Amino acid sequence: MNAPHPPENTDAPAITGLGLVTPLGASAWNTFAALLAGKTTADRLDELALAPEDADSTAHALLRRDATTLARATASCAVAAGTATDPACVLAEQAAREALRETPPGEPLDLYLGASKGAVLQLVDVRDERRPRAFADMLASGGPHAMLSEHLARRFPIRHRHSFTAACASSLIALDAARRDVRDGRCARALVVTSEAALHPVFVRSYQRLGVLAPSEPIGSYRGMPLDERREGFTLCECAAAVRIERDAPPGAPRLVGSGVGTQPDDLLRAPADMGTLTRLVRAALPTNAEVSAIHPHATGTPDHDERELQAVARSLDPNARDVPVYAVKGAIGHGLGSAGLVSLVIACLAGRAKRLPPMPWLSQPVAPPPPLAIHPGGTPIGPGLQVICSAGFGGHSAVATIDVPSRAPAGKSGR
Repeated sequence: MNAPHPPENTDAPAITGLGLVTPLGASAWNTFAALLAGKTTADRLDELALAPEDADSTAHALLRRDATTLARATASCAVAAGTATDPACVLAEQAAREALRETPPGEPLDLYLGASKGAVLQLVDVRDERRPRAFADMLASGGPHAMLSEHLARRFPIRHRHSFTAACASSLIALDAARRDVRDGRCARALVVTSEAALHPVFVRSYQRLGVLAPSEPIGSYRGMPLDERREGFTLCECAAAVRIERDAPPGAPRLVGSGVGTQPDDLLRAPADMGTLTRLVRAALPTNAEVSAIHPHATGTPDHDERELQAVARSLDPNARDVPVYAVKGAIGHGLGSAGLVSLVIACLAGRAKRLPPMPWLSQPVAPPPPLAIHPGGTPIGPGLQVICSAGFGGHSAVATIDVPSRAPAGKSGR
């Protein structure tokens, strides 16, 4: 039996707002409802299948040979594509507005931005006439991350701005910095934002050449299957997430119990064989004798990653624990790259409220998880306890966050 769930940690910073935009939903709860219903971006592959007489059409031929077009067709959600505003800015603003909708006007926040690319399409787009002059000047002085943070500062009451980039661990590293600053009194309220919208040939084809993407030929193979024996790589997506955290909040709000960052530069692409840094980070982010109700691993779906990560996480848990469920959201929405960690954290908060993890319909041959971990393809109820969210990016970057979601939300702070 797992250890007793500890009393609510009211000293830990509280999560008082959630925002999420994914290919499955334009808000946090819309996305989570789609996940509970077993929806995935790979469902759209069936819509792309043409009748035999149309198999040689120009559109179908383009899909077969162009991984970028296939990625956009299945996992694009940026409504700003083709406009002067970078789509990463639009998605970030949408997620931030959802997280801040209960914030009284005029109260400043500190912005913590974590993204692997930022508003990068302004740099790779050759149509210079579509770049506003102010943004062009900003790019010259600060780059795509500065452009993204400046966009948010123009629309929200931002006091200080902090930016972090560390491959797929970027957003959880930003969250770790925000949690520590709020906890230690360096800021009262923080807005952590992440956004990735770069389904451009420069980036899609680079991942394809690195051999980490699911096959795009035939079209039906372009499916991310993390935690499955048949996995061949990840799919890509556009997404954004935001959380508001505060030092003082009513009892009942989700709490950021722990977090940590580290690196294990063993290989540029492949996960280290032991992932010892991740093990140490999870141990450090968990209070002694705390019950763990769910694990949200990075779980890229690349052939050499998933089992190694599960082994690393399992080593960090109480050996007397039993049946700790694992959920891998990338199989449903694709890989959000630098945004992946914060996306998983928002999903974890919603799962804690719903007391259930969504199904993983892509699993037909699940990997055998090491004890005490368990994989439930059909989804599973979760009880009280801490949820652990992991990120493990290229170059060995790692980050972990631990949250405690009480069973009942305080009035006016549901995150809906």
